[in-house]
Amino acid sequence: METRPVWQRDLIWESELDSDQLKTEAARALEREMAIAKDEIKVAVAEGWITLTGNVERPYQRAQAERIVRGVPGVKRVINSIAIEAKPSGVGVRRSHGLWYLRNAARRPSRSPQAPR
Repeated sequence: METRPVWQRDLIWESELDSDQLKTEAARALEREMAIAKDEIKVAVAEGWITLTGNVERPYQRAQAERIVRGVPGVKRVINSIAIEAKPSGVGVRRSHGLWYLRNAARRPSRSPQAPR
């Protein structure tokens, strides 16, 4: 019995998935791996090319989505068009709290121990 090497073209690859199947697999992978709402990132597929659109809060989420989709069998290329829309972080809240603290500090009695008289 003669053996011959197996070449990539001899194998049946999952890249033969049609666009709908590839879109479903990519969406499932994102849903399974990412801690964001599934409506935040949209997946579009054309001939094995996946385009990601939507909004996330942090840059790492954008990179993570691309990494996850690249790992889906059958993906030829990923176009990452996800926008980063940071939500207000509360810096203004901390600042206003700090101003309140400074305004009211003079009204409060000091907590430092007083020297005996």
